[in-house]
Amino acid sequence: MRSILGRAVVAFAAVALTAIPACRGANDDDIAIGVSTAAPSSPTPTPTAVASPSDFTPTIAADQLRRGLPTAVALGAQWHGPTDQGTGFPDLGKFVQGCPQPGRLRTGHEETKPIRGALGSYLNADKSVVLNTVQVGLGVDTISRSMAYLAFLRTVPGGCTSGLLQGKYPMRMSLAPPRSLGDEEVNLRIAVDLPDRGTPLELENAFVRVGGLVVVFYGVPAQVDEYLSTALTSARQALTGGVPGL
Repeated sequence: MRSILGRAVVAFAAVALTAIPACRGANDDDIAIGVSTAAPSSPTPTPTAVASPSDFTPTIAADQLRRGLPTAVALGAQWHGPTDQGTGFPDLGKFVQGCPQPGRLRTGHEETKPIRGALGSYLNADKSVVLNTVQVGLGVDTISRSMAYLAFLRTVPGGCTSGLLQGKYPMRMSLAPPRSLGDEEVNLRIAVDLPDRGTPLELENAFVRVGGLVVVFYGVPAQVDEYLSTALTSARQALTGGVPGL
């Protein structure tokens, strides 16, 4: 089953975020001048507004995006990679292949996903690992599109509450709890009923957004718990300054 399920990865995006104009400072002409012999009092300081992050479209080279992927060493001694590296944000792939209308979900994803991205697979030398192939993807876009992408992701389980993976394994999709990373998260989890085990196999595509950066990690929930923050840290270190909100 690992060979069947060991290669899925996802992602999505689009909706406009209204920019908030910065507050203007006080006008010096509004400060009254006293006529007494006492020293004039200082004007009351104007409160400083907290500016929202500047939104812009990232222009980052493909090799810099790939450097945002974590090294295998960052994941652990048993991991190798990244292999099967590609450009572009990963699509829904096999994660939604058992849904009632997978084409509609893929189309919605392609229309909203980040404009630039990179992805890679990591292989574990220990074949007894529940899922010995995991994947990491990252995408960059404006903050507004990245926010909209996660908004789209939240709608996916509603279009795929149940289905058949590979056409024969019953599956159920739901939103998993967040892990308190980044600005916001969307975690898509599927439970797959396999004929050779009583407990369903759980797989997860976990998305975390910081500004215009979106990182996705595919694995079993325990792997996401362990490695998603590592993948996010690696992407932030490589891309800070070139992506809005980083």
